Amino acid sequence: MWFWLLGTIWAQDLRLGIFPMRTDALSKEERSVLQNELTQASGEHFQFAIISPKEIAETLTQITIPMQCAKGGCEVMIARMLGFHRFLHITVQARESDRIFRISLYDPDANTILLSNRITQPTQDPIEGVAQKLIHSMSIENVVAIEDIAVAEEITAEMIDEHTEVETSIETVEAQGFESVVIPAGLWTDPEGMDYAMPSFLMMKSEVTQKLYEDVMDKKPSYFQRCGPDCPADRISWYDALLFANTLNEQSDLPSCYEVSREGVVFDPECTGWRLPTDTEWLYAASGGLEKAFLYGASNTVDENSWYRGNAGQKTHRSCEKKENPFGLCDMSGNVWEWVWDPVEGQSEYALRYLRGGSWGNKAEKNQINSRIAYRPTTKNYAIGFRLVRDTE
Repeated sequence: MWFWLLGTIWAQDLRLGIFPMRTDALSKEERSVLQNELTQASGEHFQFAIISPKEIAETLTQITIPMQCAKGGCEVMIARMLGFHRFLHITVQARESDRIFRISLYDPDANTILLSNRITQPTQDPIEGVAQKLIHSMSIENVVAIEDIAVAEEITAEMIDEHTEVETSIETVEAQGFESVVIPAGLWTDPEGMDYAMPSFLMMKSEVTQKLYEDVMDKKPSYFQRCGPDCPADRISWYDALLFANTLNEQSDLPSCYEVSREGVVFDPECTGWRLPTDTEWLYAASGGLEKAFLYGASNTVDENSWYRGNAGQKTHRSCEKKENPFGLCDMSGNVWEWVWDPVEGQSEYALRYLRGGSWGNKAEKNQINSRIAYRPTTKNYAIGFRLVRDTE
């Protein structure tokens, strides 16, 4: 659950907007205290004209907001609509005996998190003083004082606490009968301890469905036809996924990313069309950008997140019936395995290719997002599907 704070920086008139809080982790009285303290703390640390929640709400009623954003979320999209150059995103989460307050500074135009930090407080502790701690934890007064707000050039990885967790808004894009999610850029450490500066990209919200596959390819390859059009397409080989991507791009007036022939596959790294995710992109998206990701993407409870051997009844199920992960993606754990681009290390492009995410037929541990398997790229079975990504620029 969450609340958020948006700030607008104009050339001559620095403005900071404070939005109403929406979080069940705080009582109504605590939300009121924190709301008032945020307003006061912002006035003390920013050279801004403070815009009240009421004023912002009145502004939002005068513009058209996408239906999925009406009850909150889509902060990046709304920030752009309102012309904000930067905004702060704050969440409050209850976890066991603690409450976790997270704060992130966004550049909405670049869809990038510039700085992020968090503080943890025992649930029984009073809420007074938290707003000041949040703002001081990021030295935000120094950030906004930079000439021309050149934050991206000044902030480095060393400024971010090693325990920082990336927070993101969920922004979705409708296109040709499917929904995709904007995966924001961010600094991220994978389970092997490798650090990445991940760029922003689009990822299909769910695995490619039977309906979408049939609409694009005019074929019905899936074994589980009775599951229905909203179920994931299965019996898809790695090569099938590449051909689907090329065909979807042609129908969408986007460049095709692959040349597939008897000699092999040539990938255009500059391609902006739909393509298979890399192994790193898939895992970053599945983790929700968190350094300590949940085992099954959205939480550590398999039944809440995943269709697997223990609950699937030996078949696939409709997409997005389980909990979404922090980026708003469905079924990153379970239902069907998903192809990624990468070959097994040290092998040629004809060798085994990796799959991620587990399936309806696996035990729970195989459906953890860190798990992966490898098959020949020609392999088709009724536990294999895919989803696609594309660059945002």
